[in-house]
Amino acid sequence: MAKRKARALTRSTRQTGKSDMARDRKRKALAPGKRRSKKGNIYYENRKNRSDVKGRDTPVIVKGRKVAKTINVAKTKIPFTAERKRRIYKEYRKNEENNYHTENAIMLIKLFGTPTQYKTALQIKRNRDKRGLTKAESDYLYKYGHSHFNKIKPASVNRVTKKRTLPVISAEKRARLLSVMNQQKNFKTKEPLRGVRRHALLPVALRNKIPKLYSQDGKKDPMVYAKFFSPYSGYTFYITEFDGKDTFFGYVSNGQGSGWGYSSFMELAKANRRGLPLIERDMYFSPKRASKIQDIKRLKR
Repeated sequence: MAKRKARALTRSTRQTGKSDMARDRKRKALAPGKRRSKKGNIYYENRKNRSDVKGRDTPVIVKGRKVAKTINVAKTKIPFTAERKRRIYKEYRKNEENNYHTENAIMLIKLFGTPTQYKTALQIKRNRDKRGLTKAESDYLYKYGHSHFNKIKPASVNRVTKKRTLPVISAEKRARLLSVMNQQKNFKTKEPLRGVRRHALLPVALRNKIPKLYSQDGKKDPMVYAKFFSPYSGYTFYITEFDGKDTFFGYVSNGQGSGWGYSSFMELAKANRRGLPLIERDMYFSPKRASKIQDIKRLKR
C-alpha cells in the first residue's frame, strides 16, 4: 500500500498531457522572448506562464526585479510612432488592393491580439489555402483583426471633409438645364437598342448641333455633322440636316449607288439582325466640309 501511495504522489507532480492550472499559476516564469532548448535549438516563447489564461498571468521576473504583478494582454497597447503607423497603414492598403484580407487580419492580430488569437489566425490561413474560408472563420478574422484598423489609421485620414455647397445659378439657366435633361431622358427612352449598342446613336449634344432641314439648301459645300455606318454592309450615312424628330438629310453611300437623300432616324435605330444593331455611330468623327470627305464624290444635290 505504501508503494502505491508513493507512486501516485510521484505521478501527480510530473507533467502530463493536461496542465495543472492551479500549480502552473503559482510557478514563476521568465520574460517572453528568445529561448534555447536543451538540445541547443533556438525558439521563441510568447506566453507569460503555462496556463496561458488571458489577464491572469503570473509576475514576470527580469534580472531579479519584479516588473508587474499582473499583465492583461487584452489591454496592452503597443506604442506607435507616426512613422511606424504610416508604414503599417501603407502595407495594409497595399494588401487590400491585392485582396490579401486574411494577411491583413493576421498582421493586426499579431499587433493587438493575444498569442492564442494569433495561433488561431494562422490556422485559419492554412485552412483558407486548402479549402477556402467559412463564415465563422471570416467573422473571427474581422472581430479580432480588422476591428483594430482605426488604431493604425493616420490622423490625416480621419479628417472630416467640409460639406461642398452647390453654386447659385439663375432661374433661366436652371430652366435651360432642366429642359436639356428632359430632352435627353425622353430621347433615351425613345431610342431602341440603346442597351445593346452601348452608346447613343444620336446624343442630345449632337442633335442640337445639326441644323434644321433646308438650312443648308443651295450651299455647294455643306457641313457634315455626323456619320453613321453599318459594320456588316457598305452603308454609310453622312448627316447634314435634321428636323429634330425623325427625318435626316445627307449623303448615303452603299458601295453600289450613292447620293443625297432623306433617311429615317427610327429606321436606322431599329435596324437589327437577331437582336444585334446594324447601324453604329462613328464617335471619332468631327464636323467637316463635304469636300474633305472621300466617300462623297458628287456635291450636286
